[in-house]
Amino acid sequence: MYNNNGKNCMASKIQRINISFPKKLVDDLNLLIPSGRRSRLIVEATKKEVQKVKRLKVLSTAAGAWKDSNHPDLKTIEDIRSWVNQLRQYDEKRIDQVLRKDE
Repeated sequence: MYNNNGKNCMASKIQRINISFPKKLVDDLNLLIPSGRRSRLIVEATKKEVQKVKRLKVLSTAAGAWKDSNHPDLKTIEDIRSWVNQLRQYDEKRIDQVLRKDE
């Protein structure tokens, strides 16, 4: 797939960067991962770590949003179980309704 300038669009979605790694890690990478798969491994590992950082950021932003005083109906484990069961029952009914529409 090419853009109007005749350049490969897929290649333009990849950016080469220069990153420094500890020598021991590079040695292990070279020993264990075939040369054609190293970039993919590093990209996938980086994606996972970035997602983890994003989740932690969201959690820290939301910290303190839940106040027990706002949810007196969810004080005990049994209260929480009951609430979860109600949600599940509602979901099951809703799924049944949607599936019946498709018939």
